[in-house]
Amino acid sequence: AEVTLVEPVDLLVHNDRVWVADRSESTILVFDRFGKYLRSVGFGQLHGLRSISVSPQPERPSKIWVTLDHEVRVYSDSGRFEAIVAVETEDRLVAVQPVGQHVYVLTETQLIRYNREKDQNPQD
Repeated sequence: AEVTLVEPVDLLVHNDRVWVADRSESTILVFDRFGKYLRSVGFGQLHGLRSISVSPQPERPSKIWVTLDHEVRVYSDSGRFEAIVAVETEDRLVAVQPVGQHVYVLTETQLIRYNREKDQNPQD
């Protein structure tokens, strides 16, 4: 099936899959490495879509992190919804990148580092 991108805002290549965030369609489109459309994730439900990232976890399946204007949603590598991560800020979010036990959150005005081991409380 042919898929038309309306307002793509980010791209992630992971495990032979190409994930494209389309802000206008409020969805993530998943393609194979040759550009063949495979499926949609969060179709029409990702309002305020900003960016996508991956958290490769040794010996565990990777997670796809989807940044919206005011929250972060986590999906399995297969596209199954897993969690909403609350971020305590009034700023609009720009991007999120999990690294080990930390999650780095970029807003329009600041960079915040959270420690996943301590219930998402900011760490200095």
